[in-house]
Amino acid sequence: MAEPTLAKELVPASPDYVGLVDASGEGVGGVWLSGNKKLQATVWRLEWPQEIKTLLATKVLTINDLEMAGNLLGWLVLEGMGVDIRHCHVALLNDNASAISWIVNWASHSSGPAGRLIIALALRQRVRRASPLTPAHLAGKLNVMADLASRSFGYKKEWHCDSWDSFLTLFNRLFPLPNKSSWQAFQLSSKIVTRVTAILQMKEFGMEEWKKLPKIGTSISSAGACFCNLGEL
Repeated sequence: MAEPTLAKELVPASPDYVGLVDASGEGVGGVWLSGNKKLQATVWRLEWPQEIKTLLATKVLTINDLEMAGNLLGWLVLEGMGVDIRHCHVALLNDNASAISWIVNWASHSSGPAGRLIIALALRQRVRRASPLTPAHLAGKLNVMADLASRSFGYKKEWHCDSWDSFLTLFNRLFPLPNKSSWQAFQLSSKIVTRVTAILQMKEFGMEEWKKLPKIGTSISSAGACFCNLGEL
């Protein structure tokens, strides 16, 4: 018999976990921080494969599509961290109004891949029995942590990092955590990246493949875990 749907799965509330996400023409990235519940401060990033960059350059894709893909990837990172999000409230902050609107309405009028990305995100939320995702707009100048993560592949010389070690060194210097702690990183698996980029390329889409996922990725831990919320940075 199917499990009953609880009120916690229907009503948004103060977030237990808070994520910041940004996408650019070169990559996507973000951070996860504590809300009402403790979560190790984690940063993630991904350089878009060349075929995605080409689709953006030729205007087959829009930056809104990439931002929506970033929201899905951000959610998957939280799942991949091994966090129990059953009945938890999750906030996802982004500086793209279209992507936020699509999640609020769980619909897109776009003819591109946004609708499929929304379906995949909704399926993952339901599979994990989380409460409704709370998207919110965060002005670009306040979203600098996610901006750096998405633009660390050559956008600015001073932000360019060709390895996780160099990226974490830069990130820890620019966004120091309390008590001299260090950020944890999360690296998405190639299978998950392929699954999301396949949606962006409008390849065949099946809902069943989103109900059960391969390994999402790997946490790159550092000594001195820090459970930090947005207000402490």
